[in-house]
Amino acid sequence: MNNSEGQNLGVEHKPDDSLEKPLADFKAEMWTIKKQEEQMSALSKEANQTAIGSAHFGKINPDELTSEDRDMWEAVKSNRSGTAPINTLENIFNDYKNGVREAGNESRKHFAAFIGNKLTIIIGKESLERLMKSMGK
Repeated sequence: MNNSEGQNLGVEHKPDDSLEKPLADFKAEMWTIKKQEEQMSALSKEANQTAIGSAHFGKINPDELTSEDRDMWEAVKSNRSGTAPINTLENIFNDYKNGVREAGNESRKHFAAFIGNKLTIIIGKESLERLMKSMGK
């Protein structure tokens, strides 16, 4: 995966890897997620409950997302099973986020925030698992 300057961000993948998903398929996946997030938000409003889902997806136009966004999404999704050191993924995300900020597209900024939230969950879960393991639980 490359950042906005074209530098390799350290995500190695083979030609048949999921990172090679066509951009159109990625955008379709994001439209599906956006609709799901909107449905969850509407249901929670109907039930007078605190909103469920991401506050960011309402501000994302999936058609404005790029191959860099797709690659970062796939890297975070694939790491849910702990395939890469989390600090490596954090560094990749920080480079990605800086590139998105420089690009100035609001949809991409909100998408980066959405991915950041997902990454925070992964990091928290991994930290908790290490803590529990060190405590012998």
